[in-house]
Amino acid sequence: MNWIFWILAIAIVVLSIIYVIGNKFLTGNSDIPAYNILTNIGKALAGKVLSDGERNDLWNRLAFCNFFQEPVADLRKATDAQIESGQKSFLKVIEKYAPERIIACEPLYGYLPNEGRQGPEVTLSSPWKDGKIYSAETWIYPLPYGKECRVMPIANPGGGFPWDYWHELIVEFLK
Repeated sequence: MNWIFWILAIAIVVLSIIYVIGNKFLTGNSDIPAYNILTNIGKALAGKVLSDGERNDLWNRLAFCNFFQEPVADLRKATDAQIESGQKSFLKVIEKYAPERIIACEPLYGYLPNEGRQGPEVTLSSPWKDGKIYSAETWIYPLPYGKECRVMPIANPGGGFPWDYWHELIVEFLK
């Protein structure tokens, strides 16, 4: 009977840790890089800092997946097998969900499969804050029934990520 107590105690501790970590992400109150990445992606998509409710709504409407199917400590040193596994998984996701648009974080965009073709550049409709007009390349993957999936890369959304800049390009990309 003593072992049941310990199993329940461990389960409560694990659930408490999950709640605390999840709450830190949902409130944007964390210095953990993974949470900053998701928060920055959310701001880039919405074009603003999101409230808790808006953040929940956003992430309940999006699909998010990892390219690599196992931990990779240094993306520049990913093995051929890890890259091939990621490419196969990526193509399965496209085949299963048939998304019209995918936003791929750098540097993973360079690892995507070569199937498909170069797409049109996405260009800002007006100059950004510094007066320049920026653009981003796209790649197109064929989907069933003659449809297409367009992919656009964005910078790594970790620290120093200019979400307001990327928001403007994402808006153009989603048109």
